[in-house]
Amino acid sequence: MKFVRALVAQPPLLQQYNANHPDQALRPASEADATWTTFKADRLAYGEVLDHLTQVQQGLCCYCEQRLVDLSGKRVALDYQIEHVLPKSGAVGRVLNWQNLALACCGGTY
Repeated sequence: MKFVRALVAQPPLLQQYNANHPDQALRPASEADATWTTFKADRLAYGEVLDHLTQVQQGLCCYCEQRLVDLSGKRVALDYQIEHVLPKSGAVGRVLNWQNLALACCGGTY
């Protein structure tokens, strides 16, 4: 597994999203999927999270170190996903916790 520096400062749009939607972070763990789906609908904030994770992880999958970007540094379509390090449904507050997110490949799905 690739060593990744600790994620300290969350991306500004994720921070803004969390500030504007405090109820999302407090939703029961049983509603984790709905919380994540709602966040992903905010294309700007979700895209910024993808960009930050791609940069911090140097374009590599956090598990197998497969390259997730092409030679120009652009993510390869349909070959990446944001992974929750600790299960998002395991406890309240994990879904949108910046330090619980990592970029991973789709494990050969595509």
